[in-house]
Amino acid sequence: MSTKFKDAVGREWELRLFLPDIPELKELGLDLNKARKDSTAFDVLNDVETFGRVMGHLCEEQIKSKTLTYEQFAQGFDGPTCFAAIDALMEAWIVFYQRPTIAKAAIERMAGAIAKVEAETIELIQKDHAPQG
Repeated sequence: MSTKFKDAVGREWELRLFLPDIPELKELGLDLNKARKDSTAFDVLNDVETFGRVMGHLCEEQIKSKTLTYEQFAQGFDGPTCFAAIDALMEAWIVFYQRPTIAKAAIERMAGAIAKVEAETIELIQKDHAPQG
């Protein structure tokens, strides 16, 4: 099972974790073993450089097969793409660390939780900025 996202220019990228990725990502700043116990381990992705290194590593073969430079790859990342890539990475992480049936249920739950948080945030923004009458 793998997860996909599209970048700002319409290219599709597939994220899939393999055993050798775990220590390599740790060297890049993302400790996925730590993330099993502490979800704040993903906070390192708020650092744009760490995020870029992680995505570059995970998409390295695809970047080569599309005959892109890293800079061309990175130019496809705007804000919405970054969020889509992080969601795909979270899904790939779940798939790697969980049995397939559990992973499927967890991914569905995660999508629902994200949608709920986004809806609540939009509601708060609209409420705080509603015209006073």
